[in-house]
Amino acid sequence: MLNSELKQKEVIENDELEIDLREILIQLKRYWLFILVSVILSTGLLGVYSFVICDPLYESSAMIYLRSSGMSSASDVLQNLQIGNQIVEDYEIILKSRPVVEDVIHELDLDITVEDLNKEVSVTNPADTHILVITVRNTSPVMAMKIANAYLEYGMDRIREIEIKEPYVVEDAIVNPKKIAPSHLKNLVLGFLIGLAGSVGFSVAKIILNDKLNSTDMVERTLGYPILTTVPSDRTVEYSDSSSKKRKKRESQKGSVS
Repeated sequence: MLNSELKQKEVIENDELEIDLREILIQLKRYWLFILVSVILSTGLLGVYSFVICDPLYESSAMIYLRSSGMSSASDVLQNLQIGNQIVEDYEIILKSRPVVEDVIHELDLDITVEDLNKEVSVTNPADTHILVITVRNTSPVMAMKIANAYLEYGMDRIREIEIKEPYVVEDAIVNPKKIAPSHLKNLVLGFLIGLAGSVGFSVAKIILNDKLNSTDMVERTLGYPILTTVPSDRTVEYSDSSSKKRKKRESQKGSVS
């Protein structure tokens, strides 16, 4: 008996939830213009930012190989690999150290601080290698190339001071005309989603917080009583009276003509 009552209560709750969701979807139709305008505005603003305001970014990379000292046995090879990985991490720090960056700024006559320039530069080490990749992102593809090569040149000078084996330049940086940011399509889709989610979320919240009973179905579900009759609003009565007067006037005009 208890199980049947619980199941019946669960069915009623599910039906109410389904009705509420359906009611919200029906009410959302009233806000279609607001949702449409919000989506257009949001997409347009992100589009203006992407195409007009945001400066394009270009990327250029240089690579160096850190040579290892001579190895005579398998144990030397293993030890060299372990030490080599630690040295790579040290060299990553050396390449972005203040002396190196100051030399780069002076060489290229840049009007920028050491900290800000280092934000444009990343030094990475591909897994299980002794290779360092110096990558620069800048609004100018030519300047990105120059900065990457300058980091490479002055960084190798510093490494030579502490390393017997001179690093080997695998690849100099070149001009890469392909911009990496911004992604216009990504920004437009993001603007569309922001506008859609924001406007729909606002509309749903407004519908849920609205405690007015806007239809006979809502009155029946809320009060639990059937609707026996309805009273028309003043606007409906006024419209009905106005229509009736116009109809009578047309009929009288037809009678006078005949």
